[in-house]
Amino acid sequence: MTRNTEYRGPVECRELGRFVGQVMDLGGQTPTSLGKSIYGPGRSTWYALMNGEQDISPTLLATIIREFAPRGDQHLLQEQAKHFLSEAKRARAGKGLPAVAQKPAFPIVVEAVAEVIWGSAESVFVRDTANPRRTGELLAEHLPWDRTIPADLSVRYPIGDTIAGHFVTDRNGTHFTERHGQLSPWHQWVRIYQRGATFRATVSRVTARGDVFIDLQHGGTSRIVPSQVTGELVKGTQLEVTIRSILPKQRCINVTRSGWSAPAPTPTRASSVDLALLTGCPQEGERMGATVTSPRPEKAFILLALDGYPQLPGNSLAMLYHTAMSTPLKEALLGDQVRVGDRLFVEVLLARPDLKRSGKVQVHVREIPEGPVDTALPGSEENVEADSPHSGEN
Repeated sequence: MTRNTEYRGPVECRELGRFVGQVMDLGGQTPTSLGKSIYGPGRSTWYALMNGEQDISPTLLATIIREFAPRGDQHLLQEQAKHFLSEAKRARAGKGLPAVAQKPAFPIVVEAVAEVIWGSAESVFVRDTANPRRTGELLAEHLPWDRTIPADLSVRYPIGDTIAGHFVTDRNGTHFTERHGQLSPWHQWVRIYQRGATFRATVSRVTARGDVFIDLQHGGTSRIVPSQVTGELVKGTQLEVTIRSILPKQRCINVTRSGWSAPAPTPTRASSVDLALLTGCPQEGERMGATVTSPRPEKAFILLALDGYPQLPGNSLAMLYHTAMSTPLKEALLGDQVRVGDRLFVEVLLARPDLKRSGKVQVHVREIPEGPVDTALPGSEENVEADSPHSGEN
C-alpha cells in the first residue's frame, strides 16, 4: 500500500499551489533548484507551496512572477495571483483552518537603475530612479566579479551617476549590488589561465595614453601596457596574449602580447649571458602582490619577494624605494613600523641585469593599492587613470 502524500485541503489552496508551480515552470525552475537559490524557502517549503499545504506570501509570489514570467505577461499574472491568494485565504477561514504561518521571504530583489546620492571611500548610497523611497548602500564587495576594487568608491561613482543593478532587502536591511545572481568565475579562471598559456582576446577599449584593455577568450579582462603595443589597435581588434600570472584576491590577470619581447637593455656592460637572466624576471608594467623580506629604514627602501617569482636570478629581490611608496608606507618605514612578512601590491618599473653584480638582476617596483582607482576595467568609463589591476596586465 503506497502512502498518499497529496494535500487534501481546500481546493482554492490547491489552485493557488498549481498557480505557483506554473510560474516556476515559466522560469524552468523546480523546488530543488529554487531551494538552492536566493529566494528564501528550502526545497520542502517549495513543495508545500506547490501542493497548497502552505500559502505563499504575496511578496514572494510577486518576486518570482517578476523574475520568471515574460515581461508582457507579468501584469496579467499579478492580477491572477491576487485572485488566487484572496480565494485561498477565504477558503481557509471558511473551513475554520488556521492560516499557515510563513516567515517573510528574504531576500527581496528589485531590478533597478539607481542614482548616486552620496559617496565615501568605502561605500556609496544610491536611490532608485523609479521609486525615490527605495535607497541602499553599494559596497566594494557588491561590484561585478570582473571589476577591480577602487581605493575610493566615490571617485568611481560620483554623485549624480546612474548604475544598473538590483536592490536586495534581507534581514540586515537593503543594499544595492551590480552582481546579483553572479557566481564568482575566479575558481574557473585560475584553472583555465595557466601561466605561459596563450589565448585569444578582443580589444574593448583604448585609452588616450595608449593602454589597451582587452576581453579574454574565456571571460575576464586585462590590460596591455603601451610599451607592448605595436601598430594601431582599435576596439574589436583580435589578438593573442600570453598569461603571465593570475591573482584572484586582487582580481588581477597579467598578460603579455604574444610574440612581444622586452627590448634589450642598452648598457654595453651587460653581456649576452646577463641578458638571458631576464627570462625568469617579471616585465615592466606587470602588477602583482609582494611580501616584505627586509625593510631598510636607514636607506629608505624595502626589499620584496614577488608573487609568482619566488626565485629571481641570483637570489635577487625587488627593490621599492621611498620615492615610489605611498605616503602612509613611507611614514611607516621611517617610523620603523614596516615588518618582515607585510604584504603590498606593486607594479614593476624596471627589470634588467645588474651591471655591478654578475648573475643578478635589478627589479625596481612602485607601490599601488590593491584594486586601485587607477585600474578600472574595460567597459567602465572612469577616469583614464583608472586602469585595471587586471593589467596586462590587468
